[in-house]
Amino acid sequence: MKTPKMCEGCGIEVTRYKYGKHVFCSNQCYTTHRAKACMIPRLCLVCNKEFMVARSRRLTRDTCDSPECEEKRRVMPLSKRGPKAKVANCHPDRKHVAHGLCFECYREFDRERMKERSRRWRATNPEKAKAVYRKQRYGVAPGFFDTQFVKQNGMCAVCKVRCATDIDHSHTTEKVRGLLCGSCNRALGLFEEDVNVLQSAIDYLNEWGSHAE
Repeated sequence: MKTPKMCEGCGIEVTRYKYGKHVFCSNQCYTTHRAKACMIPRLCLVCNKEFMVARSRRLTRDTCDSPECEEKRRVMPLSKRGPKAKVANCHPDRKHVAHGLCFECYREFDRERMKERSRRWRATNPEKAKAVYRKQRYGVAPGFFDTQFVKQNGMCAVCKVRCATDIDHSHTTEKVRGLLCGSCNRALGLFEEDVNVLQSAIDYLNEWGSHAE
């Protein structure tokens, strides 16, 4: 049997508690007083007055709610903000965040690190990377390209000569139509997918084809 403890909310004796380090008699009492239970006292760095701060912010919150104290803290040198206020190596006038960098430099460092990680993944998993791109760009299932490639016998749907490498889609409706080679896909784009212009080009070639030297 558990040793009786006192509820942190209403102060009555309880024998059953299931809120981690905190003791409450009921869910209602826990909901009402949990914010108070998670607060700890700290001394303001500027006015030296005691204030309550959440445990999750105990390492970052060092001033009270007074706007004057917050403004003074901003212009205060980092060396006077206590032992936990580390100085960034990149910019000595800014607060340290991680890897010796300030917030702006660390954000840029983390962005480049994620890009490099993405590049390594694409180089290691080229087929998966292509499937992800096709899903994001055209909204097709991962097996669509392989299935359509087999249906077209691997050939471009327009010229029937070159290998199909690109997914063709309508720029108006965004609907996927088939697989084309790179040349035919670019040609349709240059002709702006206009049937009349394409027919005019066909008539032009028919007219001058027999007279070409």
